[in-house]
Amino acid sequence: MFSVVIPTFNREKLLSRCLQSVLGQSFRDFEVVVADDGSNDGSRAIVDEHVRREPRLRYVFQENKGAGDARNLGAAEARGRYLTFLDSDDEVLPCWLEVLERELNRSDASIVCCGIAWHDSLGQCVQERIPEVLGEGLPPQQGHYRSGTFAIDRKVFEEIGGYASGLAANQHSELRCRLELAARHLGWTVSCLPDVLIRAHDHDGPKIRKNTYDVFRSAEFILTKYRSLMRENRQTYGNWASACAGAAAKSGRFRDARLWFGRALGAQPTRIRYYARYIVATIPGLRSYVWCKQSTEVDSVSL
Repeated sequence: MFSVVIPTFNREKLLSRCLQSVLGQSFRDFEVVVADDGSNDGSRAIVDEHVRREPRLRYVFQENKGAGDARNLGAAEARGRYLTFLDSDDEVLPCWLEVLERELNRSDASIVCCGIAWHDSLGQCVQERIPEVLGEGLPPQQGHYRSGTFAIDRKVFEEIGGYASGLAANQHSELRCRLELAARHLGWTVSCLPDVLIRAHDHDGPKIRKNTYDVFRSAEFILTKYRSLMRENRQTYGNWASACAGAAAKSGRFRDARLWFGRALGAQPTRIRYYARYIVATIPGLRSYVWCKQSTEVDSVSL
């Protein structure tokens, strides 16, 4: 029924928690494909230890190309009717696949989405988010396309060409844009659940949000390529443009930051904080203090 694809890169200290949560599912008709994106730590040994006890678990390896390419590698090896993609630093509740399977059968949807909760380094829940709009179709703001929050018919995934190759960050959001555009013509449906079934954890290990330049370039790519789609929802476009500008500023690219803060203002001219950020981005010294002295981690946004 399901192929759970887990991309990973140098997360030997986190991988066991993720695998144990998946292998402990109440629904048993699934396989797990760990797609290693060139790890040089002990990740392979961690997987091998679990493989000896669990025949449904498989391991594939590629030289480092990025998480999107690793997910595509895992999907190419998968045998399940539905695919779901779980990051190796996250974990799932024991009923995760059971709830998704029940909704897939009930709704006959091509995609089913659920909610996610973020936990800090102490294990405390700091935020929960569920799909904003319920029902069928893929209108703006519907669905959730983060780690583990969606199961997709493998034929649909293959029809749109999988994840974008070479995109360093925001791979789920880029995939979501192509799903939106294709669904309008091909009649694919999505069903959204209010259940929070994923636990995302803060940690000090490798994560793409620390690379502010890659986050900026990927956000700029999406905003440019899917401009018409994203501008259908002014709030979505404004949030994305502001996040793109913030990543540019933290990378020291203040000309790009001013450009994207300006576009965020064009979408949402009543957002006072956008004016403040634009002004700060024009003042040498102050702008470096505000952004470059901050944490290099960038908050992500989703459609």
